[in-house]
Parts: sequence; structure tokens; C-alpha cells
Amino acid sequence: MSISSLTSKTISILGNPEAITPLLIKDTATSYSLTQFAKRDGGSIESTDKFIDEFGTMAIWLGGIPFFKKILDKTLYKAPKLDPNTDV
Repeated sequence: MSISSLTSKTISILGNPEAITPLLIKDTATSYSLTQFAKRDGGSIESTDKFIDEFGTMAIWLGGIPFFKKILDKTLYKAPKLDPNTDV
């Protein structure tokens, strides 16, 4: 795979508004920065607490909510025969 092909694929992924990759990159950079500031200003315990808060919240939003939506689509919407693609 050439560098130009890899670069164009990367730009395509980052420019896609439906992709989760740009959001993951932004949230990781922000959470890492906040953790480092907490370590500098508050010490090791503060940075550990900030790490758990920031990355735990990111995991819930980026992983947990889509997971539960899929479960609800397959169970809650199927019982009354509703289309899960319809925005309630």
C-alpha cells in the first residue's frame, strides 16, 4: 500500500461525518490533556480520578449507547412491529 493511498484513506475516514474515528481521536486527545493537567496541578490521585472520569465517560458514549440502541432495536421495536430506523 502506497503512502498516497494510505493518506487519502485516512483523510476520507476523518472527513466522514458518520464515522466514529474523528470523534474518538478528538475525545482521546482531550481526555489525555485533561488527565495531564490534573496530574500537574493535583498530583497522582487527581490524575487517576480524572482518567477514570474522562475515559469512562468516553467509553460509555462511544460504545455503550450504540450497543444498547442495537439491543433496543432488536427487542423493544420488534414487539410492536415498529421500524427502528424511524426517529421517535
